[in-house]
Amino acid sequence: MSEQPYVNLGNILAEQGRSQEAVAPLEKAVALAPNDAYCHITLGVLYRKIGEMEQARREFVRATELDPNSAVAHYQLGRVYKEINQLDRAKAEFDRTAELQGKAAASRPVR
Repeated sequence: MSEQPYVNLGNILAEQGRSQEAVAPLEKAVALAPNDAYCHITLGVLYRKIGEMEQARREFVRATELDPNSAVAHYQLGRVYKEINQLDRAKAEFDRTAELQGKAAASRPVR
């Protein structure tokens, strides 16, 4: 079974302001695709939105382990660290985000 229907359902519920209801389908998506960084990022964003910072941190850390070059994962992890007042860690994640975004920009063809 694919995780995508659960990701879609979770995103729709969250967009409707039903964040607490969105947790279960997104957790199911992660259970179905534990090595998918996008699933961890999506669940982490929801956890951050509902104030579950430790759970959000855990999801973003896992996403950065699965995809170390994900600027989105590092940025979201930095946001959590900033919100829990771990400013040195936040800065490190934001620096990594900028580095990754710079590499992505440098790899684009010049027009």
